[in-house]
Parts: sequence; C-alpha cells; structure tokens
Amino acid sequence: MNPADNESFNEAVAMAQAGRKAEASVLITQLLQRNPDNSDLLLWKAFTASNGGEARYCLERLALVDPSNPSLPAAWNWLKNLEAPQPPKQEAPPAAASSTASTAVAQPTNNYVSLCAPIADGSNFIMSQSGGSFLIAAIGFIGSSALIILFILIGAVFRINSIASIYNTIYLWVGMFVVFVVSGLYLLYSWKDVMGRPITARGQISNRTEKRHDHRDQYGRVTDYDTFYYVDFKPDDSQLGTAQLKLTEEQYKSSGLSSYAEVVYTRRLHYARKYQPLNLR
Repeated sequence: MNPADNESFNEAVAMAQAGRKAEASVLITQLLQRNPDNSDLLLWKAFTASNGGEARYCLERLALVDPSNPSLPAAWNWLKNLEAPQPPKQEAPPAAASSTASTAVAQPTNNYVSLCAPIADGSNFIMSQSGGSFLIAAIGFIGSSALIILFILIGAVFRINSIASIYNTIYLWVGMFVVFVVSGLYLLYSWKDVMGRPITARGQISNRTEKRHDHRDQYGRVTDYDTFYYVDFKPDDSQLGTAQLKLTEEQYKSSGLSSYAEVVYTRRLHYARKYQPLNLR
C-alpha cells in the first residue's frame, strides 16, 4: 500500500477497534479495490464482515495469496467461534437474574474467549526478547571488562612501542569504558526482568506501531533493516498502569485480531513474553 492507503488502513483499524465495524468495512473495501491481495486488508475485512459467509470468503482468499500468514490459524479459530451455535438462553427468576448480573460484573473476564493459543516471544530463554537482550549486554560487559584488564596487564608488563601505542590510545579506552558502563547499567536494570516474576494481566490494546531501524554502509546506503513492534496496553487493573509493550512480529500480527488481550510481560522493559488475543463470546 502507498502511504495514503496505509494511513486510511490505520484509520479503519481504529474504527473497528472502537466498535465502528460497519464504517471500517466500507473503508477497507475501498482499499481492497486498489490492493486486492494485501494480507492485512483481507484479514481486517474478515474481522469487520457483516456475516460469517463474507468473513470465510476473505479468509479463504487470504489463504490463497498468503498461506503462511501467522495470523491465519487464529483467524480461523475466531471464525469457528463466531459460527458456533449459541445455546438458548434460559430465563431466570428476578432474584437469580440479579445474582447472575452481579457475578458477571465481578468477573468480566468470563465474557471473553481466546482466539488462539498464547504466542510466546521465543522457544527458550536465549531466543526470547528479554533473554536475548540480557545475553548481549552480558557479552558486552564481560568482553569489555576482559579487554580493559588485558590492556592494563600488557601495558604494565611489556613496555614496547607497539603495545604502548595501544595502551595510550585515548579513543580505544573511551570506547571500552563506554561499552563497560552502558552494558553494566543495562545488566543491573534488566536483572529484575530476567529473575523476577512477570506481570500477567488482561486489558485493552491500542496504538499498534511499527518502527523501522535502517542499517547503512559507509556510503549511507541502506543495506538491511530491523522492524520493532509496539502496542499500548491498558490493564483492567488500574494499579498496574498503562505500558508500551514490545512484541515479536507474530505477536504483533495477532494483536490485529482484537483490541483486548491477555499478556504476560516483564516489569521494567515491558517485553511481551506471551500474548493471547481475546474476543467477546
């Protein structure tokens, strides 16, 4: 999609998450006319469809143009729950109805159903977001410490010109010291995330954001890039406070299925260890 269409798509997503699905569906239909094979548009067209048949058609189309899309299993699960026959409601006496109503208010999470299994941010600790960043900081800290000690010993024992030139190079020392301090501070800050118990909460999702970081060569040309994914999370428990969560690509795509989710995230750096989109029954 071009920038204008992408802006319109974000507007349609905001409409859908605010409950204005009919308006969002009209806008997405217009965008699909110009971008018929766009995976995100097909997924959100299914979510905003007026009936199960239309939603099924969009998901079948998505399966054809992008069969490996990680959001497909969750989307099919959502459609299955949508099309499942609902048991008939039994009328209760006034007193019982009042009791049921008070129970529903006390336990609002019972009104939600999971759209897919929880999505972890890695298969093990090293592959996780918090574990990987902690490991990189540890390598930087240990490596810079070892180099500083090594150069001190070399400079003290062997006072020859070549070693002395390394020993007296201010830029090298400043660089090692910066790496040592920054990685050490990051280790101390993230230690609570690694060793402490993460937060588990349910709440509202908003402001889905992708941020791209370019890697450039010596001539300023982009050779590669990384994409980082963020969402604002407002827990039902107001004591926790709103947090900007860092998601993996798969978690981020699943966040587009619903504006409500159950999340397990770290306390300081707010890495989402597990993400599970939820929807009203």
